[in-house]
Amino acid sequence: MSIIELRRALLKSSKKAQLNGYIVAGREELRQMVDCGAISQREHDDLEMEYSRLFSARLLDFVPLCTPTPVTPAANEPVPAEPTPRRRITWRTAALVAGSLSLGLVAGIYIEEWLGMLLTAACLVLGGDQ
Repeated sequence: MSIIELRRALLKSSKKAQLNGYIVAGREELRQMVDCGAISQREHDDLEMEYSRLFSARLLDFVPLCTPTPVTPAANEPVPAEPTPRRRITWRTAALVAGSLSLGLVAGIYIEEWLGMLLTAACLVLGGDQ
């Protein structure tokens, strides 16, 4: 079994609190193997890279991905209001506007006739010229 396979098995079974100790011990072990001539510096670099990749992958197992981290505002920090959703113009809105305009035009015509009759009557009563 190679060094990396042993370390991989150790990392997979480790808890989060033990990871830093294992990474330091693994790197120290690789350095000692270079010092005693068991592996070359190039092999050391390759093993170090592989070991770092394994460590990073194991560390990601403890990080929940795609979940927002809740942040509570400070006591004196203003909390932004939730944005109000934009209102959409639907066919109901367009029908209401068209109906209101039509009703307003009809009412305006009748009011104009009533206003004209009242002014005519007022002129006759007051004796004004037409």
